[in-house]
Amino acid sequence: MAETASPVREFGLEALKDRIEQLENASRQTAPGQELDNAIAGDGLLEDRDQVMTTFDEREKAMEAKFAHDEELRFKAMARANKLLGNWAAAQLGLVGEKAASYANQLVTANLENQTVDDTLRRVSSDLMPKGISTSQISEKMHEYVRFALQQLEAEP
Repeated sequence: MAETASPVREFGLEALKDRIEQLENASRQTAPGQELDNAIAGDGLLEDRDQVMTTFDEREKAMEAKFAHDEELRFKAMARANKLLGNWAAAQLGLVGEKAASYANQLVTANLENQTVDDTLRRVSSDLMPKGISTSQISEKMHEYVRFALQQLEAEP
């Protein structure tokens, strides 16, 4: 049996004994801890391990980039949807011009300050309740505007 035979590739008892002897000889000639790397490198496993780690690192970076992209898209979509909802609500309230723009901008900036979708819906609902517009109608409009905003963003280059 050749000295470089790998017990991983050849399952014979003699090959296994030869490989053990090689490892023992290598451990006598190398610094502590180095023999394992040498043995793995001799089997071609070290390169495979490095390749696997590179693949995992690349996958992790890709997932982080996708998460960042998705969060940015969500942020932009919610800002647009809130602006659209604010313009619609301002029209329902009879606001025009600067007052309508101010109302819509207040919804957008309030959302930037960690306001949730529910907070936005509550605010608009309380403003539109005297006009007879229900929370479910406002919620439907909000969902419509979120879908519309996402379509706009996806169509952008």
